[in-house]
Amino acid sequence: MIALESVIEQARRRSARIGLIGQGDGSVEAAAAAIAQQGLGAVTIFGPGGIEPTTDPRLTKVAQALRERWPERVRDGIHALDLAAHPLLFAAGLTAAGD
Repeated sequence: MIALESVIEQARRRSARIGLIGQGDGSVEAAAAAIAQQGLGAVTIFGPGGIEPTTDPRLTKVAQALRERWPERVRDGIHALDLAAHPLLFAAGLTAAGD
């Protein structure tokens, strides 16, 4: 597991945004609060306790980005939507799509 301090420092150096994958146990919310206290701006939580990919209007955009990025791994449009519905892949797809 990556130490939170390391992630904060990398984000600070790169002027990056941070997305966290929710586990539904409150730990991610605590990490988001710690990151916000460091002055890095808003933190996005994906999955339980945050953005649910299956109801997000960007799901199709993310599926298309995954399909373009991994044509050898994504069989078809339905498979792309299934993959995009996973919080970690949804977050990665948003990044790939420039969101």
